[in-house]
Amino acid sequence: MHFRLVLLVLLTAFSSTSAGARAPFLSEATLRPSAGGAVLEVTVSARDRDGDTLRGIWVAGARTNLLRCQPRCKIVSSIPVQGQMLLGGKTMYRVVLGGRFLPGQKVGLVLSFAGGNAAVEATVGRETAWLP
Repeated sequence: MHFRLVLLVLLTAFSSTSAGARAPFLSEATLRPSAGGAVLEVTVSARDRDGDTLRGIWVAGARTNLLRCQPRCKIVSSIPVQGQMLLGGKTMYRVVLGGRFLPGQKVGLVLSFAGGNAAVEATVGRETAWLP
């Protein structure tokens, strides 16, 4: 399990999109179980004044979708990040993972931003995510 996290960190370190690029900072992440998968809860802080763009997520053994929910959720190809923003089950922008997740399980994720990649390890919580 720790091997996957080390692999994700190495992938992040060597896969930046440009020499001066810096991926946003990610807070401690949690996955909230939902119907058919889990919802990622994390705070993303852009390192640039101009913000950044979340373009995708890599997770071993899970399908992922970026959603924009206003009022109904629809799949989008990217999520704009300005300053500091929360991604979660009650926010306009959400990241959902399809698959089976058990409470307490650790899941390694790599988030792909225009400014580079960022790795985070999320713990699956016991509470169910709120989804409309």
